[in-house]
Amino acid sequence: MNRAATLLGGLDALVNNAGIHRRAPLASVTPEQLDDVYRVNLRAVVLASQAALAHFAVHGSGSIVNLSSIAAVTPQMDVGMYTAAKAGVSAFTQQASVEWGALGVRVNAVAPGMTRTAMAEAVYADPVLHERRRGMVPVGRIGTPRDIGTAVAFLLSTDASYVSGQTLVVDGGFTQTLIGLLPHPGAASS
Repeated sequence: MNRAATLLGGLDALVNNAGIHRRAPLASVTPEQLDDVYRVNLRAVVLASQAALAHFAVHGSGSIVNLSSIAAVTPQMDVGMYTAAKAGVSAFTQQASVEWGALGVRVNAVAPGMTRTAMAEAVYADPVLHERRRGMVPVGRIGTPRDIGTAVAFLLSTDASYVSGQTLVVDGGFTQTLIGLLPHPGAASS
């Protein structure tokens, strides 16, 4: 962070975008898997934000955008560690916005929905799965990195100068379709 601030002549914004996920049922998660997911998805967000805060304090302003996920509010099978870590990112975002607002620092998050990224490429490379998922999104398409980047850019901009502590869901309306519609895979049928 210090090197970036020196090279750029200061620091105005931070985007915490790193993320990994390990598929495993919660009952069989190993300590190593847990540490990996939390280290990248949550711990790095906190530490990078703290490092940026020191630079923001110099000029009394700054903006942080953390990448959360719709998984934080829509748990899915076998990604419980990721779900918990991303929920932690959203909670950290809220807490940091309260603690750092008086310093002129805004803290927000973006929670992407189904987005064709390198991490999700295996799912979208399969045309059948891609079409099935596309059909679940009200706007009729899978998100792109540009969709997410545009939301991040808005939150970093002065157009969002009165927005802090928020997690902006960018999912084409997908999470709205889940309210009361899907049975739990382990639920008994009647």
